[in-house]
Amino acid sequence: MEINQIKIDEIRTKANQLISDLGITYTLDELINDFKKVYFNMHGEDNRLKIIGNKHYSEDGKQKQKSIQLYRLSKKDRQNMNISSLGDRLEDVMELCFYIEQLKLIKKIDEIESEIANIPDFVIANQDELSKFFKRNKR
Repeated sequence: MEINQIKIDEIRTKANQLISDLGITYTLDELINDFKKVYFNMHGEDNRLKIIGNKHYSEDGKQKQKSIQLYRLSKKDRQNMNISSLGDRLEDVMELCFYIEQLKLIKKIDEIESEIANIPDFVIANQDELSKFFKRNKR
């Protein structure tokens, strides 16, 4: 599948619509940039459908992680839904999580392509170090 800007814009539009429909208070950019992983969870004990985000932060020079509940289907809402609408809600939650992860991957691909584009400049800037590395030592 070729990734183009039109496809990326479609994914962002769908994800923003799902964020709005689910009532999530974070923006799409916050979900992409601030959270290491965004995933859904169907808790077995109480059948609660949730979206969880792992947020990484630094405290006292140490990298820490905090799980934040981004969405939870309330018991009352779940009881008022029929099986079909509950399935639709599960589908929406799953799609949103996959769209966010897809946009994270696209961002990572852009960063890697930028690094690849900067290789010639790196080689030129480090010519002396590279020549020492490749210099043949005689014994």
